[in-house]
Amino acid sequence: DAVAKFIPEFAAQGKEGITIRHILTHTAPLRLADTGWPDATWEQMIQRICATRPEPRWVNGQTAGYSANITWYLLGEIVQRLGEQTLADYRHDRVFLPCGMENTLIAMSPDEQAANATRMAIMQVTEKGPPHAYSTESEKAISVPRPSSSMRGPARELGKFYEVMLRRGKGILSAQAG
Repeated sequence: DAVAKFIPEFAAQGKEGITIRHILTHTAPLRLADTGWPDATWEQMIQRICATRPEPRWVNGQTAGYSANITWYLLGEIVQRLGEQTLADYRHDRVFLPCGMENTLIAMSPDEQAANATRMAIMQVTEKGPPHAYSTESEKAISVPRPSSSMRGPARELGKFYEVMLRRGKGILSAQAG
């Protein structure tokens, strides 16, 4: 299906032919979209992606280029619109809880960050001097959902998720089919 089937405003700037398959296979011309993360709200980020012009000389479905974030926002927005709840709530209800991941979050409020400060591992950058927190590790960045990289939780819960995936989703997908 075309992304615009679920997010009609995405068709702007000639993107009506971009499909979900294109965004899943990194063959959609969207690598250069500026989301404004972490300063923009989710809604503003989706608006910015929808307003982005496709990259020139790009053939949908053939030209490939990786974007670690842009396509995940679109997939997250589709999930929100179809599931009629926020991505954080959808993941919590439909993925985390069925996997037994009771302490895993897609983003953490400042209060949640403070409560977990002694338990959180922070990625460090060391290439330009003494170690300091990577840009995705600021209080603001941790509090704004980023579907491709903002999940936080205990390692044992990640293990539970992988156990479910080894069973091909049995326990999550089968429970949602009915």
